[in-house]
Amino acid sequence: MLSSAQTGTLARPNPYKKNIYSSLGYGTKTEPDRFSEIWLAYPQNRRTNREAAAVLVEKALNDGATIEAILSALEAEKQTVDWLTANGQYVPGIVKWLQREPWRNYVDATSIPQVSDNEEQWESW
Repeated sequence: MLSSAQTGTLARPNPYKKNIYSSLGYGTKTEPDRFSEIWLAYPQNRRTNREAAAVLVEKALNDGATIEAILSALEAEKQTVDWLTANGQYVPGIVKWLQREPWRNYVDATSIPQVSDNEEQWESW
């Protein structure tokens, strides 16, 4: 068996390869409680990028979602024509699905944080 000194090669990590998701904040936190329930409920062939999905679930929870609302939205999506056609050919990846925030239709309106009348509101022109 030849050593790396004899062959002249040495395996080193690529210094130019960057994880673009870590620069966006992905992978820096732990997963939210019960995230695995969402992950396992999503179609297996469309589960990619668990870290980014966990970040989006955490964001959804901070925006007023509940795990139950996300799971309800997921169960409703599973019954749509797009998800049932061609063995789920049109099912988006979990990250893209979470980015669309489909859980908003399943959240009680009183649980979403509201801006009070006394707080200043910004308008875009």
